[in-house]
Amino acid sequence: MNRGNHDYTLKQLGLARRGQQTVFKTQARQVLVSIKAPITRRVRTETLSPVPPWSNFPSFISVDAPCRTAYHGQETANEAMMQEDLNAKYSGFTQIFTDGSKLSSGSTAASLFVPSLAQAVGWKLKPAHTVLGAELFGIHQALTFANKHPALHNKDIVILSDSQSALHLLKNIWNFNYRHIVYDIQKLASQRQQVSKVCFQWIRGHSDTAA
Repeated sequence: MNRGNHDYTLKQLGLARRGQQTVFKTQARQVLVSIKAPITRRVRTETLSPVPPWSNFPSFISVDAPCRTAYHGQETANEAMMQEDLNAKYSGFTQIFTDGSKLSSGSTAASLFVPSLAQAVGWKLKPAHTVLGAELFGIHQALTFANKHPALHNKDIVILSDSQSALHLLKNIWNFNYRHIVYDIQKLASQRQQVSKVCFQWIRGHSDTAA
């Protein structure tokens, strides 16, 4: 809204025009510095998903088991069956396993593993992260890893996660929870889909997954 040169509303309310510092903001910052409190950096979050409503992006995300809905018998046989199902459904795709965890001590971490490259990467996160936040971080890093690694350039990839909650968030273009990282994942995946296929697949917990 445009205000005239003689409009003193902002001054009377102790507010500032865009680009100007208020006395309150300056004093508040000084207090935070004096008590050595961290100054929170405001991060701009998109209000709309980068995925348009008419996109078929959600169809590339599967929250069901790859093929056979249940595995029975010995653990080794279960692992072999699951890997067989993945290979059949995603023939020619590079598989990237992701995971996120949080211990009762508060220790939080995320990781990824690419069997075809025999390469694993892990990240220790701040205790403030939730398990779901760690799972989403792992998925985000998997896309970033695939985009930067020369061996995966223009390769079809499938990101395998044991978090159905994380995948449900990615399928939804109207998110209110974890919006910043979810929209960033959707953006990275949509951009990569311009040159290759990107799929997301739910699998059982990685403790039951063959390396």
